[in-house]
Amino acid sequence: GEFAASRTAIELSDKLAASISCGGGGSLPRDTVLIPKRKLPVMLMFGNKDERMLKAINAPVSVPMGFDVLYSAYPVLYFAQVSPYVNSFGLDDKNYTTIGDTNTVQAAIFKGKSGDPQNLFYLVEVKNLEHEYPNGINHAIHGATYHWRWLNQYSLPGATSGFSLTTNEGHGGGNYA
Repeated sequence: GEFAASRTAIELSDKLAASISCGGGGSLPRDTVLIPKRKLPVMLMFGNKDERMLKAINAPVSVPMGFDVLYSAYPVLYFAQVSPYVNSFGLDDKNYTTIGDTNTVQAAIFKGKSGDPQNLFYLVEVKNLEHEYPNGINHAIHGATYHWRWLNQYSLPGATSGFSLTTNEGHGGGNYA
């Protein structure tokens, strides 16, 4: 899923309003810059206990929460997760803000160099999430609700949105970063 989502963000960027990938390794190529037709909003969500990511970077049972600490300890992870998005989507790697809480969910929001408010990268680190999609049962976060709230902010230029979301807050759909 992570590979398909990031690849469609490149190849179908003129047909998608926004795109979300979930997984720790980052799936855009590290040695080739792929340029999308449109610099759409993209999100990468990963867990600090993603065992596939941990094995790839030879980390212990988790990586630290918080982007400055995380990427200082594991710069190779920055190269795998962040750099490909920065390069492909024309982002300013010095122009980002963080929201949320390192005790639950923290997000870094990178802005694009284009000045287009929809040219952004939303990097989300989730505490205690392993290599699984959070469904509100296997983790406190209900990924579909979290992701829909983010996706629902965006529409394809020239299109109108007719979507709405009703949630059951009792199933992990609480307010997160």
